[in-house]
Amino acid sequence: MDRHILRKKCVKSAQNTNNQISQRNRSAKILQLVHLNGNSVLASINSNLVSCLVDSGASVSCCSVSLLENLGINSKSFHKPYFNEAVGVGGEVHKMLGVVTLHVTLGTVQSKQKFHILNHMQQKMILGHDFLKHNRIHLDFDKETLFIPETGTKKLHSS
Repeated sequence: MDRHILRKKCVKSAQNTNNQISQRNRSAKILQLVHLNGNSVLASINSNLVSCLVDSGASVSCCSVSLLENLGINSKSFHKPYFNEAVGVGGEVHKMLGVVTLHVTLGTVQSKQKFHILNHMQQKMILGHDFLKHNRIHLDFDKETLFIPETGTKKLHSS
């Protein structure tokens, strides 16, 4: 009976070791590493450098209408918003003006992202949870960096 228990433990130990090796082999390579300035990052938006707030607590990515005007984006390119209003962290309610798709580049990684347009914002642009999740971005708060794991292509897509 004791040998049977010992054999089960040895088999279980071997399985755990194989799982650990398998998990190590699956660790992601880093495609792009970008340093944060506090909670902001410099990104290229339609070929223009813009300071973007990285906000994992924001459900959707947003930008101000004034930023779009500065980028030369006409309101005719706005699409109907998915939501009528957005509620800010302080409880203030903002009317959604529309949605626009913009080209976002972080380092060498490119993505198309839909941004909800607001009239008044403290930040010009917010990269929200939708952007972070679709692009599989990881935040390292200790090192103040964000990194994008390699997926076999440098072209990222978000809906």
